[in-house]
Amino acid sequence: MECEYLKRCFGSLKEQNRLLQKEVEEPVPASVLTICPRCERAADATDNAVKEGTAPRSQSRMTVSSSSSLC
Repeated sequence: MECEYLKRCFGSLKEQNRLLQKEVEEPVPASVLTICPRCERAADATDNAVKEGTAPRSQSRMTVSSSSSLC
């Protein structure tokens, strides 16, 4: 009985390990932030407030991508 339990646990752990390995191998897309220089409000690409231009139009926007090289 203990042998069967250990076999099930091994199978479950093996499957979890396979899924985690697959996740680690997938490239992670870089995050892009849009920052309003006037109000210093940061937003990701899905934030409608910055996209729709609620920040003053005369202000320029900076794009910052997160990367391990920035650390």
